[in-house]
Amino acid sequence: MSKSYVNGPTSSTATVDATGKHLSFTTNSPDFTVYVKGTAAYDTSGSLSA
Repeated sequence: MSKSYVNGPTSSTATVDATGKHLSFTTNSPDFTVYVKGTAAYDTSGSLSA
């Protein structure tokens, strides 16, 4: 499943695999927050580590 968002020059796409366990997220925004239901948010204002 894939969802895309565009607002002016900002765009992002999130894709989840068929098992619902792997998330791929791409954006051209320098600051963003990803919310995943049941988990804490990752805020890239600092740095994002996986």
